[in-house]
Amino acid sequence: MRLKLKLKWRQNGFLKNHYKAFIQAFIYKMIQANNEMFSYFLHNVGYKHGENKTFKHFTFSDLYYESGKALRGRRDFHISTQENVILYLSFSIDDIAQHFIQGMFMKQKGRLGMMDFEIVGVEIQPKPTFLSSQKYELLSPIFLSQVAERDAFLNPLARKENFDREKDKHQYYYCPLHFEKYKAFFFKNLKEKIESHAFAHGEDKDINTDNWEMTLEQYFSPRAERAKPKDKRSKLIGHYYSFTFLAPVEVHELLYECGVGSENALGFGMVEVIR
Repeated sequence: MRLKLKLKWRQNGFLKNHYKAFIQAFIYKMIQANNEMFSYFLHNVGYKHGENKTFKHFTFSDLYYESGKALRGRRDFHISTQENVILYLSFSIDDIAQHFIQGMFMKQKGRLGMMDFEIVGVEIQPKPTFLSSQKYELLSPIFLSQVAERDAFLNPLARKENFDREKDKHQYYYCPLHFEKYKAFFFKNLKEKIESHAFAHGEDKDINTDNWEMTLEQYFSPRAERAKPKDKRSKLIGHYYSFTFLAPVEVHELLYECGVGSENALGFGMVEVIR
């Protein structure tokens, strides 16, 4: 399911670029206040893939002005009491739970950093009719990475080397401008998401990606975000672009609900369908 939240600010000011961790904290707070079991599952259990990997299967967008203006990669987000902003949330849940999730956000108040807001609108968005070949654009930047040895594929614009120094390993942030290598990690991440979702529903799937295809349509910009707002070392580097993806319809459905790439629960990898 996908929700469209309309936020009204209570004062004028600015949000720094790393506001996503504040949004994530607000979402968890609302879920915990309304359904402790669901909150515990998302925060502590999640959807397992193998022994060491867990997915949350929810994501959220960047903030957008109600007028539709996008701010890809901009460092600050200007806040005005005269203009509402839009936030999209997406969960992979059964239809029966949609109105419960919708209700927990209605008329709520919160704070992002030092800026206060209230939610003045909550709408369930209709699910698109998916085709096997579908064009998407990112509503929040996609992030892909893995810990690897020093000779792994590396893009110099998407590099951070302060992980596991004592083990001579680094965190490599993959860039879509090196597309053929990038596609392999995109497919691997999505394949594992689908398998973890199936496992949570009692199915054992081994997804074959041989017939999947992806085309980079237009690259827009990179964006640096912090996993922890006060920790400069927690910087994550994502990318905005549009792409066409060929796969079975059920793959598109999960991609749309859960997001693409890594760190979806921190607001990375939400897509919208482009007609």
